Amino acid sequence: MIAGGITAWKLFPLWQTSPSISSNAYIYYTLKDPRGFILARSPKGPDGQPLKSPQPLLPLGDSFGLVESDSVLSLQLSPDGNYLAIDGNRDHGEQVWMYAVQSNTISFKPDAVMGNFLRWLPNGNGHTFLYRPMLPLGPSAPLDGGSWNPGLWTVDASSGAHTNMDIGTVAANLIDAVPSPDGSRIVYSTTVGLGMGSDAYLMNSDGSNRTHLFTTTGLESVAGLFAWSPDGKRIAYERLADSPAPSLQRASGPWIVVVVSRSAWPMWMVDMVIFPTGRPMGIN
Repeated sequence: MIAGGITAWKLFPLWQTSPSISSNAYIYYTLKDPRGFILARSPKGPDGQPLKSPQPLLPLGDSFGLVESDSVLSLQLSPDGNYLAIDGNRDHGEQVWMYAVQSNTISFKPDAVMGNFLRWLPNGNGHTFLYRPMLPLGPSAPLDGGSWNPGLWTVDASSGAHTNMDIGTVAANLIDAVPSPDGSRIVYSTTVGLGMGSDAYLMNSDGSNRTHLFTTTGLESVAGLFAWSPDGKRIAYERLADSPAPSLQRASGPWIVVVVSRSAWPMWMVDMVIFPTGRPMGIN
């Protein structure tokens, strides 16, 4: 049993404590059978462990899971407990399957769009989420003003209706977006390409009052994985590398192993790294 975004032939559990279904809470999983990925659940006991083996509910459909590269990236229950967002990756991109708990049905939300689930909004109707739209799928794809030029979307899990928010760039440049604990603000980051750094912004949840927070550059130049403090006064984040970079490991004596980004082969050097430019840099 594996939690989170490990794919293929494993189980993906999610803890649910929704009082709207019954007094029993559930743990949700994705399984696999000849039809592809199957959504399943098991009642949760008082100790937080499943009371029995996962019981299949229904297939995700659309042949998802029949290709070896298909994967389930995340399962996220809405704040009101009525919807389960299933973010899946296929050979042509990500889509979001939405499981309606009350009606026991699954559909794409939003429909006819390729993109990925980001976060549930903690306020409002209890089932609206942040979404990064990437590509339209056919003529029925929802558009903004008659054209496909999206930013960050908020999507209603019930109706599939969306609201587009201007983030100052296209959705393809969006790295991460996270709402504050009270849902009044959103922090997000963008980049214009690999090795080009990133910029972090803060805005109101309706997209207004966008403020630039900082720019990151260097090897670990991608700001993301934002985490708000419970009181909403601080934001933690990680800086990640968006492309291969020189990696150093000291061995015995003065020798170090150097793996250069444009070479798959390690090179033994003495107190010096040769970069692809051919310029040496001393190692202290």
